[in-house]
Amino acid sequence: MRMGSAIANGVRQYAVTVTTTWQQLESGVSGFAVGADGLALGLPVLRWKGQTGTSSTGNQNPYDYVQGLLIQNRDASATLYVSTWKDADGTDPSVATARSVANAIAIAAGGSLRLDNTDATKVWLAGSGSLVAAILGT
Repeated sequence: MRMGSAIANGVRQYAVTVTTTWQQLESGVSGFAVGADGLALGLPVLRWKGQTGTSSTGNQNPYDYVQGLLIQNRDASATLYVSTWKDADGTDPSVATARSVANAIAIAAGGSLRLDNTDATKVWLAGSGSLVAAILGT
């Protein structure tokens, strides 16, 4: 059984457009809000507690972690890539242009990946083309 502050935080779900550049999935400090239609304007998404459309009132809590993530590739042909936070030299994937999608986890078109992590700020996404990813954090 998992224990920690994430147990009482509920569920958050949103969709976001992913580009070919490595981008952080969520941020606890700054980022894009999720609209009432469930689509975030971009990455990173501002980490919030609650449901779609409430990101401007329930954000900035450092304890709004999830117990796990489901990441779904909603595209019909492009591949979604998932990587981790920092490189060995301490740089983010967006800075380290040498980070290859060949060495990342690949989610095929229409596929999904479940992660048992608590901090979505340490998840980075890129696509083989522009695509939409659906995210469910529980």
